[in-house]
Amino acid sequence: MNIGRNSGVNLNKFFEDLSKINKNLMEIEELHSKLRVAHEETKTTHNAGVVKALPSKMEQGVSHTLKRVKLIKD
Repeated sequence: MNIGRNSGVNLNKFFEDLSKINKNLMEIEELHSKLRVAHEETKTTHNAGVVKALPSKMEQGVSHTLKRVKLIKD
């Protein structure tokens, strides 16, 4: 009977981990969308201030994405 309880606990842990991974994947998709928008802005923006701010904005997006990917990997 101990086997049944242990496998239930293991499955609960598995589904908790799966839920966390799904949450992180959704956040990564959102960050990807923001990066895509920022990339398109670089093609159409003519304001010097905006053009200078875009690389740091994109770098932050990439940094956040890498953090999320590392969380999923671990």
